Amino acid sequence: MMRRDLNLIRAILLDVDRRSEADAGRPIVFEDYDEEAVEHHTRLAVESGLIEADDRASNGRVVLSPRGLTVEGRSFLNLARDEDTWNRAMQHCQTCIESIPFEVFHTMLAHEAVMALGA
Repeated sequence: MMRRDLNLIRAILLDVDRRSEADAGRPIVFEDYDEEAVEHHTRLAVESGLIEADDRASNGRVVLSPRGLTVEGRSFLNLARDEDTWNRAMQHCQTCIESIPFEVFHTMLAHEAVMALGA
């Protein structure tokens, strides 16, 4: 079983957000991650309602082709984009990072963003 990697999910969201219309629908590729890990985490992002994607056949197997961020994905990414906010939230849940629900981590990011504002 593959462990969930929130850093990879964040990278996927950043990639999908940067894509032009011409890039929409192309599979995501990262040099630092193998194809299976990227596909698994893209599917997690879809199942969590962070991105929209289509299944398509490629080289005899089904791969996800991201179309764009959902409203929830954009909200998550707006908080996750800031390195300091991201790192503080990650530091607070080091022991539970693989099992924490996205919604809870999203709340943690929001809390860190508010704390950074001094509120």
